[in-house]
Amino acid sequence: MEDRHEPRTVSDILEGCTTMVAQETPARWKFALRNGVEISGVAYYDDDWLSLTTSPIARAPGERDDGAFHLLTLNGLLPGGTKFARLGDGTTLATLGELSLALEVDLARRVKEACAGFKVATRAHALVFDGGAARPKPEDLACICDNLTANRVPAADDDGRRWDAPAMVQLCAEAGWQGTERGDDRVVVELDVPGSFRQAVLSGAGTAGGLRVATHLDACPATAADPSRLALGVLLLRMCGIVRMVRAAVDVTAARIVPRFEVCFDSAPRAVEVARALAALSIACRVAADEAEAVQRDERLARIYMAALEVPVEPARRRERRPKGRRGTRVNATTSRRSEQTEGSRTS
Repeated sequence: MEDRHEPRTVSDILEGCTTMVAQETPARWKFALRNGVEISGVAYYDDDWLSLTTSPIARAPGERDDGAFHLLTLNGLLPGGTKFARLGDGTTLATLGELSLALEVDLARRVKEACAGFKVATRAHALVFDGGAARPKPEDLACICDNLTANRVPAADDDGRRWDAPAMVQLCAEAGWQGTERGDDRVVVELDVPGSFRQAVLSGAGTAGGLRVATHLDACPATAADPSRLALGVLLLRMCGIVRMVRAAVDVTAARIVPRFEVCFDSAPRAVEVARALAALSIACRVAADEAEAVQRDERLARIYMAALEVPVEPARRRERRPKGRRGTRVNATTSRRSEQTEGSRTS
């Protein structure tokens, strides 16, 4: 086990960036944050990691089952490397932050960045899904998160620094990985995924030495069927709850949907963090890359996957519009049921 930060250090850090902290065991704490509403969570040692998890987020009024896909869009916009994730059996939604405890990591800064991410995530979730906003536009999500970035930790070393390709290659070498320059500002690294060729792309993020390490999956048309979008969202949010450090996200344009796995650092990472990021991305690709690409291009497979999880595929509005059987509507109700049965037989 590598040298790591002691629990006493973690206690002091949490005291400095939360509104309440209570130590439950030598390596587990309860904490609270405030951002209009109180956010409660736990921090605990998990091998050589410090895991921070907020309390489960309740389903907001108007949030449909297919909100999972929209949460992936939000994931790519959150500060602090935080992420929405489905935990346990996949039905519990929370926000997570997973930080290396290695001594060379600036743990105080990472915890502050994660706490900022929790505040943005909680507020963004409420703004997106409250009031029945079942299908927010991607550009609206970006605007929402941009307006909430006042919660980011002010970067004292925001001196205009940006990563160039030679510096990223050197960082990869220090982390034990071989990087190859792609232009002036990107580096690619082949991941450790037996039987599959997957690459991570390193690029600068922000002016505080931030870095994004991302693996893009195959794109699909923006017209992909709703079951495929739902299956992709559920599958990747579950992956976020399984693989440490990595979050899943999507970019949506008028023409296509591009899923990705990524690890984001708001400030300059140490070599040990990059090493763990690349290892974690390799695991994420082994666990879910092929499956994600399959469900997004094959609606039938997406429906089978969702049926296995007992997640309804049809949007809630179809159930809500079903006639209630009042006088004068019985024929229509029967016709509606027959129509739905016919439709179901065609898709099966």
